[in-house]
Order: sequence, then structure tokens, then C-alpha cells
Amino acid sequence: MLDAATSHNEHSSGRTDHSGEGPGARLSPGPSLQSDEDGNLTNSTDDVKSFFYLEIFSGSGRLSKSLEKLLSSVGRKDVKVIQIELKNGDDLFRSEVFQRVQRLVNSGYCLGVWLAPPCSSWSTSRRNDGNKAAMPLRDPHHVLGLPGLSANDQRKVSEANLLVERTTQLALNCILQRVPFAIENPYHSLMWMVPGMMHIISLPG
Repeated sequence: MLDAATSHNEHSSGRTDHSGEGPGARLSPGPSLQSDEDGNLTNSTDDVKSFFYLEIFSGSGRLSKSLEKLLSSVGRKDVKVIQIELKNGDDLFRSEVFQRVQRLVNSGYCLGVWLAPPCSSWSTSRRNDGNKAAMPLRDPHHVLGLPGLSANDQRKVSEANLLVERTTQLALNCILQRVPFAIENPYHSLMWMVPGMMHIISLPG
């Protein structure tokens, strides 16, 4: 397992969605996987019969492209990358989508998972410094959301909380299935203080 704690970095995952706290996916129904212009598999279905790497909240897809290039350089063109992202119609807020992603992890063909949940509401760059466009939504004593938020900010916080909850559930499933994984967020993100995430980081391996 790739230790989630070693995956902290200093840049945002860059996801966007209708709420500003974008999820990573909405799976289009269909009996088979489809490839984008780079050959990456974009629609996760339950009939995968070849090895793949799973990138969740893939955004620009730079990791997928780099991995495909690396795999090709060592003669493993048969290993594909499945990207789970909003622009492909994938929405992890939907339970059926989340369950199908879990089944991908359970498939026996998953070689690794990269998870980069949106970081904007978790950012410690949000401060009470007069910038009303980036007021804090959390603090170390209220990592799941400050009291008294506006309805719009509360929606952003609640959606981000759900995505992090599903990220930790996917990570735990990876551990059970012995699938390597990594979680990306800025090093000082308040996301790492969420109890479920702290539990993941505390696990051996």
C-alpha cells in the first residue's frame, strides 16, 4: 500500500463541479469500456477483463498520460488507465457510481488507485484577512465545517465532506483488496485532520 501520508503535496487537485467542490465522476451506462482520444478508459463498468490503473478526480489527466507513456515504454500497452472525472459524466455523489468504482477495485484487475479529492474548502489559505471571496469554511477545531456558514457555503462543505468520506472508504477497500493507492492533497490541508483520514494514515504499511 502507498502510505497516504507520504502523498501530501503543495498543489491543488484542481477539480471543479457545479458546486465549486467538484466530484470526480459520473459513469455513463453501457456494457463496455470506451476510450478517450489518448486511449484511456473513461466509463467504468463491471466487465473489465484486463489490468488497469484507476485515477479518481483525474482533472487534467496528466498522471494518466504519464503512466500510459511509462507502461508503453516497458512494453505494457495492455494495461490501461480508467479516469473517473466529472467531464466524463462521472459523479461520485451518486451511490450507484461509487458502488461501481468499489467493484472496479474488487475486480482483481486493478493495479493501483490514485485519489485526489478537491481541496478548496479544506485549504488553510482561506483566512479572515478581508478577502471575502476566500473566507475560511473550516478550522482545526471544526474540520467538518464552521458553525454559522451560509447555505451556499454549507452545501460546499457538506459535499466536500462526502467526497472525503468516500475517499477514505475507497482507501480502506484498497487495503482489504491489497491494491496500492495514494491520496493527494496539499500538505497543510485540513482534510488530513478528518478522523477517517487520520485513521487511514495511522494504519501500517
